Amino acid sequence: MTHKTIIQGHLEFGSSKSYEQVVELYRRRVENFYKNDVLIKEEEIFFPEQNKIIIPRKVVEAAGDKSRQKTTSLLTYIAEYAVAGEVGVWWTQSGRTLDYQHIEPKGDKVAVTMYQKGRKLVNEDGKLEAGIEALGKAIAKHKNHSEAHTLRGQAHEKLKMIDEAIEDYTHSINIYPKAAFAYYGRAKMRKLKDNIEGALADLDNAIKCSLAVMPLYWQARFLKGQFLIELEDYKNAEFEYKLFTKKIFEPGNPNRHMVAAGHYAYANVLFNLDRNKEALEQINKSIETPGEQEQITKADQFLLRGEILQAMGDEKSCYEDFKVAKELGSKEAGKILKEMDV
Repeated sequence: MTHKTIIQGHLEFGSSKSYEQVVELYRRRVENFYKNDVLIKEEEIFFPEQNKIIIPRKVVEAAGDKSRQKTTSLLTYIAEYAVAGEVGVWWTQSGRTLDYQHIEPKGDKVAVTMYQKGRKLVNEDGKLEAGIEALGKAIAKHKNHSEAHTLRGQAHEKLKMIDEAIEDYTHSINIYPKAAFAYYGRAKMRKLKDNIEGALADLDNAIKCSLAVMPLYWQARFLKGQFLIELEDYKNAEFEYKLFTKKIFEPGNPNRHMVAAGHYAYANVLFNLDRNKEALEQINKSIETPGEQEQITKADQFLLRGEILQAMGDEKSCYEDFKVAKELGSKEAGKILKEMDV
């Protein structure tokens, strides 16, 4: 199968002087070091009116390994002169990521060091406020720091500061309209504010702005399915979970812990669409999924399978599942058993 190289992201240089310096360095590097053997062209990525490099999404089929490595090296080099932004370089085959390189600014610029400090702090227990303060300093130094706004939004989200989180996510999106993580974060906050239509719009953008090789892409699809179920829009929810349950998540992918929940949600959707045989297949897959799973309990699984079997007329099997669900703590199963025993 053909390999693909996918490049996406942006880098901010803060001033026209820094930007012009980077353009010149880029030209020299491409001509003298890489002999024009790179996967990106100057006219495709440089935006002088914004002092930025923007790579919306560059997909190269069957790119040579040397060309990919040279391109990654070039982007890493010019990122040293940036004050904000990030670029991802994926090497894939048949939907699997064979290699991934995350490129971001380095160095001693205040916007860079405060962002890195803030990122570290918000991931440490009890350090959210300190992280928010550091990220605020990064933003004060470079107001168009999309990643700092997104990360501060996530910190506000953890502190249940919904309005502040929405404000940060919105700033991030306004700065960089392909900020997939910001769309995803704002979707969750909008849902908490009972703006489910706005949340669904944000999830659509999170999906469009991310890649299928990114965990976020599938997390956004999963969450969109949940919101559609709440709206009783089972037909559109079916599309999301059909995709999710067909995806094979490699070891290390956080979505591996969501596989059972995906099959459960798909079974629930099919059950509500009166497609019980297919629903039974999905709930069986959910129950049989090995490993530690999230967002679903064994009680929920056996309760749903009992309901599906009951709808199919299998009284004996559904009774056994309701008993298991009750033993695992399901109050709903206990109510159903009382009604069946009458």
